[in-house]
Amino acid sequence: MRQLNELFEKHDRVWFSLPDEENRAQFLKAVTAYDPDSTAELSQIGYHMAYGTDRQLRYVSWLVWTQTFDQMDKPVRVDYRKYRQGVEDFYITNPDSTFVGWK
Repeated sequence: MRQLNELFEKHDRVWFSLPDEENRAQFLKAVTAYDPDSTAELSQIGYHMAYGTDRQLRYVSWLVWTQTFDQMDKPVRVDYRKYRQGVEDFYITNPDSTFVGWK
């Protein structure tokens, strides 16, 4: 199983897609070194979270997640389920959902 520190050898901050409760729980176990005084509370853990070398865990709203894909490959997005499983195509390069009312 991959470790998060492998990602942070290449990136200072990564946005993670956490599609279900099991992956959110595994993600929280992996970020045990986060700084609880300047980070998201456990009740704020959602489908999209940001974490980086600064040890700050942050919630990323769905709107921000979907509307920032055209920003020169920043931020880096990772499908945490695929990453944990060792799948090679774990980077997310396109929005995984869209809002029908927006064009």
